[in-house]
Amino acid sequence: MLLQQIIANEWIRAVYQPIVRLSDRALYAHEALARGPAGSLHSPAALFHAASEQGLLFSLDLACRTAALREKPPGTVSLNVEPQSLLDPAFKRGLTAQVLASLGVSPHEVIFEVTERIAISDYGLFRRTLDHYRSQGYRVALDDVGAGYSNLRLVAEAQPEFIKIDQGLVQGIAHAKSRRAAISALARMAEECDSLAIAEGVETTEDLLVLLDLGVPLAQGFLLGRPAPAVPPMAAVVQ
Repeated sequence: MLLQQIIANEWIRAVYQPIVRLSDRALYAHEALARGPAGSLHSPAALFHAASEQGLLFSLDLACRTAALREKPPGTVSLNVEPQSLLDPAFKRGLTAQVLASLGVSPHEVIFEVTERIAISDYGLFRRTLDHYRSQGYRVALDDVGAGYSNLRLVAEAQPEFIKIDQGLVQGIAHAKSRRAAISALARMAEECDSLAIAEGVETTEDLLVLLDLGVPLAQGFLLGRPAPAVPPMAAVVQ
């Protein structure tokens, strides 16, 4: 199945994973995750790999964003956004704002989630770009912090409202002193930067209790809720 066909026919769907406040287990927000039709282009990784090869990153990114907003549950939603899209002139002209307006969604309900595993050559431009979206009411999350390498300069320059701690650090912290120390440092850094830390990939009660003890305010993972549609999807036949 061609990626162009998937985008043109709006066959991208969204599922939503809850982000939970650990102090009282209250729902804080949802992260929207894209899904393609059943088959080889179902997963986000497969979709974006194909889009990168075919020069369709912005088109796919917009399709995923639109699906996530169109189907979103009440409250705040976090959208994964390709860094290249943030800098794209079409993005800056307000296409997302147009989608929000058509659906009656406020920018204050939207978090742009940008992966930390990116190479930024112009930190000043990146910071100004984020400030441009913040001025419209959006908030910013930096994803995958602590994965592979930790670009602390990017954290400092972006000054995100949220720092998402990579699941590779989170999983197993109940039995890993070094990871506990790393997460404690990231949580303190987030607090000093007026950000909120979100632990990703929480799957055991043991790890959850350690995160609480370390003062991490927010978390998501299978223990707290699996990705699911906001409403049951309508039956569709894909040719």
